[in-house]
Amino acid sequence: MAIELANLERNIEKIPPLSEAVNEAIALFSSGQVDYDLIEQKVSQDPSLTARILKVANSSFYGFSGKISSIKHASMILGMHATRNIIISAGVMENLQKSHAGGVDFELLWHHSASTGAIARILAKSVGIGEAEAFTAGLLHDIGIMVLDIYFPEDYEKVLNYQRENGVGVAEAEEAVLGFNHSQVGAIVAAYWKLPELIINSCEYHHNPLADEASQYAQIIFLANNISHNVQDSNRESIELEDEEGEVAYALALSDGWVEPLLTELAEMNGAESLLS
Repeated sequence: MAIELANLERNIEKIPPLSEAVNEAIALFSSGQVDYDLIEQKVSQDPSLTARILKVANSSFYGFSGKISSIKHASMILGMHATRNIIISAGVMENLQKSHAGGVDFELLWHHSASTGAIARILAKSVGIGEAEAFTAGLLHDIGIMVLDIYFPEDYEKVLNYQRENGVGVAEAEEAVLGFNHSQVGAIVAAYWKLPELIINSCEYHHNPLADEASQYAQIIFLANNISHNVQDSNRESIELEDEEGEVAYALALSDGWVEPLLTELAEMNGAESLLS
């Protein structure tokens, strides 16, 4: 039986929730309790998650390579917002990677996700909104692809075959085969996991950035996603914008000639691609 979006929503509990450690840590952040010891106590319940968080916190991307030795230390050095976003990202990655057995190349997808997050962070700085939040939204924008590939591998193999045979993008292939795309699935799963609203919105609208409901984060992820694909497929020297990309850049009030400085900063940035391995 083919997947139906309504059935997916009704049977969402078949997808494992985030770990208890992640949910408890997120709840602490949401409550406004700045208790570093309690946050460390909750996260340390999951040694694998703790190791992944410390790897991210110590990456050159954050500029503290080898200096952060504990979750408490990460919270104090990076700040609560950055630590919360690292815990969310690491928790989602831990949940999905341990379940993967489908046909999507997760290493390549994670590389793209990290690149999208890095570009989103640069764009967020230009627009004047949260850089850490944009980075996390970029990392997680394609969780719908991962969920479809993990839990509906036979159906998603048809999507991948259609994409290869017709030379179209993944969202177009999903629409043709399934009647919906990974953006909708990502939003459903992000809401089920009680992730922040900006991540839910970015998942849902990163392929529809001019919708009335699309947030600035979703618009940034749309641009970052497309630029990441362009950078992977060509070189960093020149990227031609499509009409929709120009409209979104205008909506975000990005200055003329914004692409070249972004590519320069991206080329100088280290560590983004290694965050998810």
